[in-house]
Amino acid sequence: MDPASLASDNIGGGLRAFAIVMTVLSAVSLICRIWSRALHRPTVYEGEHRFWWDDWIALATGVFCFAQMGVIIAMIDFAGLGRHIGTLTLGEIALFSKLLFTTEQLFGFTICLSKVSALLFYKRLFLPATDSKTFRTAFWTVFALNIAWEVGARFGSVFNCTPVAASWDPFMRGKCGSTTTLFFATALTSAFVDLCIMILPLPKIWGLRMTTWRKIGLSIVFFLASW
Repeated sequence: MDPASLASDNIGGGLRAFAIVMTVLSAVSLICRIWSRALHRPTVYEGEHRFWWDDWIALATGVFCFAQMGVIIAMIDFAGLGRHIGTLTLGEIALFSKLLFTTEQLFGFTICLSKVSALLFYKRLFLPATDSKTFRTAFWTVFALNIAWEVGARFGSVFNCTPVAASWDPFMRGKCGSTTTLFFATALTSAFVDLCIMILPLPKIWGLRMTTWRKIGLSIVFFLASW
């Protein structure tokens, strides 16, 4: 391919627009959540607190999410994301590797915290009013699975290379495991935890005294919320 064509072939602008749009949508969603909770009248189980742990964890999730988007935009502006690798300088390649490693860690924390927030929402909604030992056991099992996933994913990402610095320094001699295997293992286990979170409230929903169609509708709402 002609070098001039490689240099002009740049999708960074589209990636930047996508990152900005997703950041704005995430910010609007978070603001609406905080606003709705501020207007919310606490239940007897919540005491005098309008905000609970699921809200604060959601706020922390937003911080990590916005930081990740900021790093992605920095990759576009300063490290050549969206351009062919053949057009990048050695300095840009080195910076790209460091920022990619950073955004991987931020992404992992964002995913884990978003699931923690969803689970704590279930805890606030269901656990105070239930004496079901099965549901409590299922809740804490899924919670532990999510934390175990995060610990395993961070460990695998950080220590995938020996020495560790080889993970973000492409010019350092080192030995690295298969990033493809790590990616699929992380993605599949994350999807399994997602599935567990989606299924968790269904027994409580289908135990309510309402029509089948309302149960289906409510199940869909929880499914979309956990997704």
